[in-house]
Amino acid sequence: MESKRNNNLDLLRTIGLLGVILAHVSPPDIVMQLRTFDVPLMVFVSGIAYGISNDNQSASVLYYRHRLLRLLAPTWTFLLVFFSYFWIVDIVTNDHYITSYLIINSLFLRGGGIGYLWIIKVFLLVAISSPIIQYVNKRIQNNFIYYFFICMLLILYFYLTDIKIANNIEFQNSLFRILVNEYLFYIIPYSLIFAVGLRISILPKNQIIILFLFTLISYVFVSRINVENVFSNINAFKYPPQSFWTIYGLMISILLYLFLTYGNMHLQFHKLIFFMSSSSMWIYLWHIFLLKNWNHGTGHIPDFAKNYFVKFLVLTVLASLITYLQKKGFHFLIAKYEKHHFIYRVISVCFLK
Repeated sequence: MESKRNNNLDLLRTIGLLGVILAHVSPPDIVMQLRTFDVPLMVFVSGIAYGISNDNQSASVLYYRHRLLRLLAPTWTFLLVFFSYFWIVDIVTNDHYITSYLIINSLFLRGGGIGYLWIIKVFLLVAISSPIIQYVNKRIQNNFIYYFFICMLLILYFYLTDIKIANNIEFQNSLFRILVNEYLFYIIPYSLIFAVGLRISILPKNQIIILFLFTLISYVFVSRINVENVFSNINAFKYPPQSFWTIYGLMISILLYLFLTYGNMHLQFHKLIFFMSSSSMWIYLWHIFLLKNWNHGTGHIPDFAKNYFVKFLVLTVLASLITYLQKKGFHFLIAKYEKHHFIYRVISVCFLK
């Protein structure tokens, strides 16, 4: 059962990754709306994996150094490659794409950077909050009370975001505005999605079904308030995450988990799914690099390749292939440095996670 569960988590994480890549190739509107559960699904799966591992580490300096390095080291390594490459492209083409403003905002995962890095920021914020969530999880034994507590926090968050957005409130202090808009309004909803996943693996089937039905009813309710129908522009409620978008992401995530956990199905392509799941960070980063090159060379791309599905396949396959070759190459390299612990760790953290 444990092996099946882990395979299912790999598949769920891979579905989330593919959904994110699909969003960046300009699919038809209905596809764009339906796949918008991708990031919540990946955060939800992170919560499940954290819960299964029974991670009891405290919020120590060592804990945070390990977690943050696993996210920031590959990202900053990628950005070094990215900026070096496009700096050369700028020289050759006489463009002015690379600026100090672009570099600084990218390094700090802020808006105004190269784009697409806000997902890394989400996982960074969730990593910071995960020990606190685990602390609450360990002390609230009753499942109903635990999920009721999460529900109340979500309602409070939705009230605050709806009030701010509905009234177009702007904070006068620029630092406070950045903290609220770029960090607070992301750490709260995504941490609570993480918290939902954290305990779900120990719930009996009937309680998971009840949890799904609750999200379904909530989704229909908020859709009647916010939009004309349940498949309206869900994606418009994404920045920052609002009730319509967040509940949709939770609902689909729980449904997929329920289906894979209790559905009588045999998972195929285990090795491929495991590779994409365990390499999702670098596949995602390389797809950004490929996407930027694609957009720079639009005029030289054949018409058939401009189809969103062809573009999606090309980006996914090439990003996966580059990641595979990268891992193979660096695994071969670090075999020579196993006795040099520092070099071994640097290569592992920067290129193999």
